[in-house]
Amino acid sequence: TTGQSASGKVTILLALAEAMAAQGRAVALLTDQPDQFEPFRPLPASWREVCVQPNRIAWQHALQSESSTDALLVVAPLNRENASATMAFACDRWVFAALDTLAAGLDSSYALREMGVPYDAFADHVRCVWSQFLVEALCDDCAADAAISPEELEFLFHTGRPPGPVKTEVGCAACEGRGTKGRVAISDVTFVTDAARPVIKGAL
Repeated sequence: TTGQSASGKVTILLALAEAMAAQGRAVALLTDQPDQFEPFRPLPASWREVCVQPNRIAWQHALQSESSTDALLVVAPLNRENASATMAFACDRWVFAALDTLAAGLDSSYALREMGVPYDAFADHVRCVWSQFLVEALCDDCAADAAISPEELEFLFHTGRPPGPVKTEVGCAACEGRGTKGRVAISDVTFVTDAARPVIKGAL
């Protein structure tokens, strides 16, 4: 998952891990920031936290020690000390990882390259990039139906009709006249199929 700091990317990452680890499969949460998973405690009984020293050798050892387990791995956050080892470990099994970057989809390869992950490694091993952004949320108290043309609907929802009515901001006392109140996450999800890997490698 990618996104700016405090965008909820670790939250969605753990939700995805929980869904994939159904039926009691073990999950190992690896981090070099001791409080990284504090908001999510208490964790499920089959989950465990591994606090790694913030250096490359320690990360290599920590990941290697997981090779004898069948745990689903979560690494948060990816950084210069662990990105290369994490990507190499992902050759053989699922690894979930959180990356602080505004880059979405395949563009996250640029941020990883700065951490020592070559483009070829990205193209060969990444299966999915879930990019999450926080935007202003419409105020529930005053949002009104938007006047939107069929052409605009086709442009915005070209694969089908919108899931509900399209709304626009108005402004009221509850939102202090802004028309928005709080924030909501939107996501861009890019799947990398085996058939697409040669094309992605060539593009990168």
